[in-house]
Amino acid sequence: MNMAKCGDGPGWTIDQAMQVLTVLHPAFRENGYALAMHGSVSRDGKGNDLDLIAVPEELCVTPPEEMERIMCDLIGAQPAQQEPNWGLLATWSRACVLEDGRGIDMEYRVPAPIDRRHEWASSLITLFLDNGYHLEFFSFPERLNANYFDLVALPLTLNATSPEAMDHLIFEKLQAALLSDPVESSMSVRSYHSDDGRKIGIRFARPALGGVGGDNVGY
Repeated sequence: MNMAKCGDGPGWTIDQAMQVLTVLHPAFRENGYALAMHGSVSRDGKGNDLDLIAVPEELCVTPPEEMERIMCDLIGAQPAQQEPNWGLLATWSRACVLEDGRGIDMEYRVPAPIDRRHEWASSLITLFLDNGYHLEFFSFPERLNANYFDLVALPLTLNATSPEAMDHLIFEKLQAALLSDPVESSMSVRSYHSDDGRKIGIRFARPALGGVGGDNVGY
């Protein structure tokens, strides 16, 4: 089979991206990951490449190399002819390419879940889970000030509570007020400051999980 090079394809639409996510989502959940979309397709509804991120929901998950094989088998793709990239923030990434040349930039975060050792962390985890999100460290805690936490919230359902509504819940439940105007891009980036001096940065990924109607998936 002749495989087109990454970027040679016609590009992605949001409908095509959601169809692929529908196929991939069950397998990723079964193997311990929350899967979300970010980048230009999520932001603009179209783009040259589809950017996906897989975040571990457990400490023991299927290795990225095995997940890559599972993903490619499900959607008829092949890994790009390059070595995987290990990022500074414990990420493993490599593109894969569909037969028509459209590329998927796939990134896996190595397990480093926020834990419940502190009361505030447990309350934060529970609040986000109750509102349809999985919460994960975005940056290593030891790289940052002890009173600052850089987190990413991955939607687990299409009906996850909006970031704007989460602002009010975080203030109500944790007495942490929005520190500045949110930055809106492929993610909604928001900063909070609690009464006890703790600062929390949270990046909300856009809801892009779950079913897109029909059993036939046309990429």
